[in-house]
Amino acid sequence: MTRFRIGVGLLLVLLILCFWSQVRMTKLQKPIAALVLQAETSAAGEDWPGAAGSLSRAREEWEDHRTFVAALADHQPLEDVESLFAMAQAYSVCRDGTQFRATCQELNRRILAVMEAQELNFGSIF
Repeated sequence: MTRFRIGVGLLLVLLILCFWSQVRMTKLQKPIAALVLQAETSAAGEDWPGAAGSLSRAREEWEDHRTFVAALADHQPLEDVESLFAMAQAYSVCRDGTQFRATCQELNRRILAVMEAQELNFGSIF
């Protein structure tokens, strides 16, 4: 009976860690995605200093939490996000509005995809 309790206890600990990591990932990624969206909106209004500032803050937030995210997520999507940050920064410098906004949209989509990959849902169980 003791082995059964230990097994159930370990499963409960894993379930709690799963929920915690999901909540933490959402808490970290949503503000970053919002900053990228804000950068896109600023660029649409030709506010390039505002766009560059929002993108810079988003990148800083991303890099601050990269270790935690890398421990949970696949590395290829993380590298894709980082390359999109670099591309968006280059488009911001040369003030290419169309490419900057398109890159921000893709960056936003990828950040949210990294977050959603950690969500516990019926499809991830089976």
